[in-house]
Amino acid sequence: MKKASSCILFLIFLIFCVFPLYSIELTAPDWEFVADGVSVSQPVRTSWGFVTVTDGRSLIGWTESGEKRFHQMLKRKPSELLCADSSDFIWNVSYDRQYLSYFNPDGVLLWEKKLDARSAAVMPVPGRDGRLFLALENAVICVDINGKTVWSYEINGSQILSLYEKADGSLLINGNMCLSPFGELLSESGTDTESSVNSSVSDFIHSETCDFRITSSSGSKEVTAYDFDGKELWRKAFTPEKVLYVVITDSTIIALSESWTIAGYTYSSIPSHAVLKVPEQNALYESVYGTSSVEKNYRTIVSGLKRIITVINRSSVNASTRDVFHDMQTLQKAQNAGYDFSSLIAEIIMKENDPGVLQTALFAAAGTGRDPDGLIFDAVEARVSYPSFRYDDGLYAAFIDALFNICVTSGDKERIVRAKKTVTPLVTLFNRTLVQKHAAEVLEKLIIMEKGNNSQ
Repeated sequence: MKKASSCILFLIFLIFCVFPLYSIELTAPDWEFVADGVSVSQPVRTSWGFVTVTDGRSLIGWTESGEKRFHQMLKRKPSELLCADSSDFIWNVSYDRQYLSYFNPDGVLLWEKKLDARSAAVMPVPGRDGRLFLALENAVICVDINGKTVWSYEINGSQILSLYEKADGSLLINGNMCLSPFGELLSESGTDTESSVNSSVSDFIHSETCDFRITSSSGSKEVTAYDFDGKELWRKAFTPEKVLYVVITDSTIIALSESWTIAGYTYSSIPSHAVLKVPEQNALYESVYGTSSVEKNYRTIVSGLKRIITVINRSSVNASTRDVFHDMQTLQKAQNAGYDFSSLIAEIIMKENDPGVLQTALFAAAGTGRDPDGLIFDAVEARVSYPSFRYDDGLYAAFIDALFNICVTSGDKERIVRAKKTVTPLVTLFNRTLVQKHAAEVLEKLIIMEKGNNSQ
């Protein structure tokens, strides 16, 4: 009897030792949907979910819970070179490596650029200020948010095999050459181990409470979770269909398969897990690199914009005693620089009363359409709605264009609704035929844009 009891106790002991306390089995997916083709890129993480491209020439975005956010058809066959910046703007290189495309956070194409040379098979690196760093066959280039090449650095006699961003924002090329984000050579010898790779998935992933390993075998993939002592907690094998990409978030395993399906498996029964937190990045580069003309130009523009604001805030200074021409030049430089000056431009739009400077500030806002915090939109909306102010036709057109371009660039549904509300009264503005016509044309475009968003 004692022998039997001992055997039972030993079996119970084995069960608790061999099988973890919170072992789970992931079988059927908690959600899935069918795309229009096979995913050709590793899914890219955004603030709201994920985005990928398919061989069906589409760009697809979805949330972690499996809700499809958008499904946009592409002009060209996409490649696996897909990335998104910290504001959720999306970049993709075409399959033939000859075109670079730029999309707003709703997947709407803003522009495409023909590259001077074919892109290398190296993942692009989003900059911290909206720019993109892209490896070509023989050079690394920096492209701004308007598609303009800001700088290009030739790599002589060497094929570009890797391009990573370091913690200070500099670029590591092939593990032994370092460029500043302004295109200056910092070093080109030795191997730098401080690279900070903009990647959302690796073969081995460390979290705060457990580790994950992704393995491939005979065309299928398997995800295994371990505690910090190396004990297996659970595993999930994706069979029989071939899984091309796997993404692990802090509650879900997402699998993209060869059969066009995108499926999510939750593992929320594991307590206090935290996996793949989105890395925080500074809005601008903190370090000053050498004597870069690009960096000097940026600082000159910032100083110029702050000067305008200082002059505006001095009520004793009027347009006749200020250098209006210099102010306009500063605003024109801001429009073409490709950096985010939205907060300073918004303040100028809100406070400036000189028609020429105000109109140039509005052109700068409309030129890029970038308004990540909505400050320019708020300023334009407020100025147009001032009941005691009346502007000339050119200013009204500039107000309308700024609102419209911000809506196109952001794709934000709330802003589209607010823009409609602001533009609508201008359709019937008394005795202003040109303003009425322009407002009506833009209002029609806003209505089409709103319907397009609602149908996604």
